[in-house]
Amino acid sequence: MAPQVLINLCILTSSYPSSPDENNNSGVFVRDFVQACETIVPGCRVFTHRKGTPGDYRDVFPVLEYRWLGSDSSLTSVNLGSASGIIKAISLLLMGSWGYLRLCRRKKIDHSLAMWAFPSGLYAYLAKKLYGVPYSVWALGSDIWRYEKHPIVGPVLRRVLREADHLFADGMEFAETVAALSGRRCDFLPSTRDLGSIQALPVEDQASRPRFLYVGRYEYNKGPDVLLEAARLYLSSGGPGSFHLFGEGSLLPELDAYVSAHGLGEKVVIHDVIGVAALVGRLHWCDYLVIPSRIESIPVILSDAMQSGTPVIATEVGDIPAIVDQMTLGLTVPPQAPEELTQTLLECGHREEATRGISPGLRPPLTSPGDTARKFLRAVGLLARCEPQNAAPVGRTVR
Repeated sequence: MAPQVLINLCILTSSYPSSPDENNNSGVFVRDFVQACETIVPGCRVFTHRKGTPGDYRDVFPVLEYRWLGSDSSLTSVNLGSASGIIKAISLLLMGSWGYLRLCRRKKIDHSLAMWAFPSGLYAYLAKKLYGVPYSVWALGSDIWRYEKHPIVGPVLRRVLREADHLFADGMEFAETVAALSGRRCDFLPSTRDLGSIQALPVEDQASRPRFLYVGRYEYNKGPDVLLEAARLYLSSGGPGSFHLFGEGSLLPELDAYVSAHGLGEKVVIHDVIGVAALVGRLHWCDYLVIPSRIESIPVILSDAMQSGTPVIATEVGDIPAIVDQMTLGLTVPPQAPEELTQTLLECGHREEATRGISPGLRPPLTSPGDTARKFLRAVGLLARCEPQNAAPVGRTVR
């Protein structure tokens, strides 16, 4: 047998979980993806920012942290409208850039993958310009939608996308957005994780049924405020059951204030972030998962619901309606329409059996982390260095 080729692949990300059970940002699938890459082409490493205290990493590959002046686990919570937020952002960019360039001077990096376009894409771009390290960008909706129109970050974002050797996006429709923004080809690369090996944490909460569950960031694009308005209308119309929201984000004070102002505390509970094992338990515990996003590609939580057999009530944004319809996962409603969401909640809430008629049953994920990793490695040419016979084009391409 020929010796296994060692590939130095560096994944730059602002979303790497700092502990095995962390589940509080858009990078919940990143660890599974990197582990799959490491299995196929050994030699991976992760470069990420420190989230307050050093992470509890237990991976077989190195996870390298760089310090900055913040301690936020999710960079979307950094307020760029405040002086302190601007100082944090500047320190993040300076320390991240310096740290990655220093790494590239010490190690021969064969390829870097920026997850996501900003700020990780900026570090990869600088390393290519200074040291010739090729890089790819896996774009996520949240950073593109947040920064594309920013007067300072927007032009940097577009330059990072244009100069990348390969572009990927986590949704088919979103890939078209990235292609239009960059003027470059963009491949659809689905984000997912495998919950099959996770031991569900039992839920002792005996909340009234039906139980409506939200899991995601408390940010505007995710629409938790729309869900709360719909919950208020639903409960005032005599709808039975309870609502449970899990996450973190800048809208948390506003959401708490809304629940208090309308006296919803007995039926609407806003929780902190939820761990992976607890999430699996909650997905089996609830009757419906609600995805009220204003804008979205393909959220990882949708694939999680498929694997747990949890019916979904989701807004018609991105690729969600096509997937929900094709896989018969549940019901969809227009985005940012609390009255229509309320009507759908009422239809579901008054069923004799909460899941009758739309229960999807167990479904496999959209893809596996291993399949996603192999598609990425094949597209950037790293798989061919280990398995030349597998050098085939990746999935769908958008021009």
